[in-house]
Amino acid sequence: MIHFEEKLVGQSVTQINFVQDYLQIVFSSKMTLTINNDFTYSRGQLTDFIDATVLGAITSDEEFILQFSDDRILLVGLADKNYHCPEVMVMVDESGEIIVWQ
Repeated sequence: MIHFEEKLVGQSVTQINFVQDYLQIVFSSKMTLTINNDFTYSRGQLTDFIDATVLGAITSDEEFILQFSDDRILLVGLADKNYHCPEVMVMVDESGEIIVWQ
């Protein structure tokens, strides 16, 4: 079984949508990642992630980290204070499979 993180590695960002209380990232494979928890990023603007490729995805007790090809990092908080709904993230892959991270 492929883990959530493994599906993201190698994906290139084609679109970024920030809608009030969540972030949605669309990748070249048409896979989408919706982030509901608090997040931060390393520099620039969210739209600067467009065309960047995911090089790595790391999970710890306190955060989920996406590392990108242009040395950018996106951190998603996993501490209780970072939750705004039961789902931390929701990924819909190119086949339509839905993976919910709670």
